[in-house]
Amino acid sequence: MNESPNDQLYVFFGYNKADLQNAMDTEQRTIFKYLTANGLDGSRITFHTVKKGVDLVQFWRVPPGAANPTCDECEKSVCPAINIIGPAGMTVPGQILIFTIDANLKDLEKFNYKWTVSDGTIIEGQGKPWIHIQTTREIRNETITAKVTVEGRPEGCANSAESTAAISLNFHPHPSDEFGKLKPAHERARLDAFLSSLIKEPDFNGYIVTLFPKSTGPSVIRKRIKRMKDHIFFVRKIPRNRIVIVIGSSEKDSTVLWLLPPKLGESICSECKVQ
Repeated sequence: MNESPNDQLYVFFGYNKADLQNAMDTEQRTIFKYLTANGLDGSRITFHTVKKGVDLVQFWRVPPGAANPTCDECEKSVCPAINIIGPAGMTVPGQILIFTIDANLKDLEKFNYKWTVSDGTIIEGQGKPWIHIQTTREIRNETITAKVTVEGRPEGCANSAESTAAISLNFHPHPSDEFGKLKPAHERARLDAFLSSLIKEPDFNGYIVTLFPKSTGPSVIRKRIKRMKDHIFFVRKIPRNRIVIVIGSSEKDSTVLWLLPPKLGESICSECKVQ
């Protein structure tokens, strides 16, 4: 450099530490003192600070009239943003929400992820770059926020993010269970699973829609309905105001079990008869 007094010295400088600015100032002063102590005019030295998290030192000699140097590594941050992608639009109460980390974050699997949610239950994915959240039918007309802390990122990099999902006011009804003609013991087992869910949903009623082929005799229908009622009301002691049993006709024998709000349940089978 002293042999070419018109040349400029560019120093690209980065430091991959949490206390970035203090460390860089100290190192730059050390380099500056060394260069000037060896006879280089300080006015010919330009320090260019690179983006946070890039650990490098590069010296560039620039002759008069030459373009200033560029440094590709200087523009590549090791701290890509953490983005969470949640479900689009509205989610129906009772459905599962899925949140995932944006794939732009490289080497997703090498990090550990700690998720928290404002409501609902994480049923799968804790520790992974995605989670499944089970909502309930009581979570309506509100938002659920998922927050994640990413462990293992470089020092100085942001390590958390959050995203929200909207839950609609109403839900689309769907059967809790449906089955054809069963042996009494199997029928009771299916009813027990349904009644267990009913007990956990105090704002809903149970609706049992039993459809018989038109050729089915009245005594068969009465026997099936009595068997159901005895098990529900006398064995399982479910209050009568929580269960509505209706019958109708169909091409095949089937029983459909529903958990519904009372007003919605009234229209579940307009052609059926309440038993």
